[in-house]
Amino acid sequence: MMRMLILLFTLLASMNILPQRATEPQQKVTIQELTLEQQAEILANEYDNRLALTPKQFLLVKEKIESTLEKRRVIESKYSGKEKLDQLALMQSYETSAMGEILTRIQFERYKELKPMIQPLEVID
Repeated sequence: MMRMLILLFTLLASMNILPQRATEPQQKVTIQELTLEQQAEILANEYDNRLALTPKQFLLVKEKIESTLEKRRVIESKYSGKEKLDQLALMQSYETSAMGEILTRIQFERYKELKPMIQPLEVID
């Protein structure tokens, strides 16, 4: 979880989404404080860096991730325990299938390897 937050902060800083003021101490932003669109942008950029997406693929991947994040929020508010994990797993399988229609075969195989690291199903502290 901490590694993912550090990665997201690094990506945010490189994209200049977080304000950069040398004279004031920087406030830390958690992923939950970002909009779904900002979260999707960060994740799509991470996949782009590793999969070399075309501009069209980038937009489609970003849209699919944002849609999945919206569904995830609903699942997390409605369910708990094993039922929540089952629903999240089902949601992720749908997202993975959809990515298979966006990415090339080689990109898709790499995506399936990267996804557990970039978008873990559930992080348990």
